[in-house]
Amino acid sequence: RQPILNSKQQTIAYELLFRSKDSVTNTNSDDLSATSTVIVNTLSQFGLEQVLGKKDGFLNVSTSLLMSETIELLPPARIVLEILEDVPINAQILTRCQALKNMGFRLAIDGFDNRAEYRPLLPHIDFVKIDLSVTPVSAIAELISMIRKTSAAKVIAEKVEQEELFLKCKELGFDAFQGYFFAKPTVLKGKKPQPHHMSLMRIMGMLLGDADLSELEALFK
Repeated sequence: RQPILNSKQQTIAYELLFRSKDSVTNTNSDDLSATSTVIVNTLSQFGLEQVLGKKDGFLNVSTSLLMSETIELLPPARIVLEILEDVPINAQILTRCQALKNMGFRLAIDGFDNRAEYRPLLPHIDFVKIDLSVTPVSAIAELISMIRKTSAAKVIAEKVEQEELFLKCKELGFDAFQGYFFAKPTVLKGKKPQPHHMSLMRIMGMLLGDADLSELEALFK
């Protein structure tokens, strides 16, 4: 996790990156099965309160994760879904984003640039992240102005590496900040818990009794 801070350098949220032991160096965020498994394992190992405290959690989502039911297992009031740069903004994605908003989730755009495809999505967005390692400082004022005109989203500066850059970003009107100047990501480790024997016995009993699929689905979730 890595903290996201306000202009007073107070932590307001954490960005969460989910990795299994075997995939710490693997940045392929589009592996739906692996990502889903690690999300569920991590929440069962730590619990949301231990990971986030009272803060919100920003979670990177690929196209497949955004469209999957795995997302719906997470508590909407605590999780901000951070749409990655390579997610194609088409009619299907826009419909899904609106559905997730209706469930109570908040949405963020990661690594925002002024691409035309983002414009229909912006009114639904709660946070916009601008990556300072790829966006020139000279272009930021115009970018923020455009965001303010089309969205009520808060704007977050990513990759803030030095104090000088932090002070400049405050002048430019960013709402929040993230980067090595404040803190490097902290790795939280835990052991995968063993499934409770009674739960397994209950599932087996339902299977033997030809339980309705919706009942089994609810129990697995």
